[in-house]
Formats: sequence, structure tokens, C-alpha cells
Amino acid sequence: MTQFTYQTYSKEELQQALSLLRNYKDSYHQIGKRAKFAAKYRENAENSFRVQHTAQENQKEIAQFAEEYISKFFPGVQNIDITYEVNPDIIGGIRIFHGDDMIDVSFSKFRQIISL
Repeated sequence: MTQFTYQTYSKEELQQALSLLRNYKDSYHQIGKRAKFAAKYRENAENSFRVQHTAQENQKEIAQFAEEYISKFFPGVQNIDITYEVNPDIIGGIRIFHGDDMIDVSFSKFRQIISL
């Protein structure tokens, strides 16, 4: 078995590796919690969705509403896997996340648009 130590590499190679690690660390801090979520769903990214909603809403209505909007905005997606989570910042409605896309059909979004 070969052992690698810092002496195995040149100074330039070690500096390049350090630079890559620093960039990774900075990226991880910028992404935050989303990085952990993305890693969880990377293998099933095509059919995985995350739906955020308020705590007061009926789960059955949320599921129906989410499936309706997923089929509207992401046509052709089969075997949909939906994860639901409560977001206290949302005022009515839902937010749908799929990969890097977000569909915001919440009152919070409409209130923000109206206030501009």
C-alpha cells in the first residue's frame, strides 16, 4: 500500500489542492442547508420535489395543490417523489423546489410583488 504525505507532492500541487479546498469550503458556506438537501436527492433528481408550506394548512389540500402545480410546471415527470416541510416564513400557498428551480405560489410572493 502506498502512503501519500505532503512530501510526495510539489509545492505547486499542494498550493493548488489548498486553493481547491478553500473554494469548496467557501461554496459550502454560501450554499448552506441547501447543500445537504441537494446531496440527498442527487441520485433521484429527475423526479424529486420539495414542497414548503405553512403549518396551518391541510396536508391533503397541500398534496393536491402541489401535484397540480408540479404537473403544470414540470410536464412529463413520472413517479414523483415529494418531500413536504413546514416553512414559517410562508404566508399561505406553497413553494416547490426541483433541482435549482423554485416555483413560488405563496401569498408571500404576491404580497412582495404588490408592494413594489
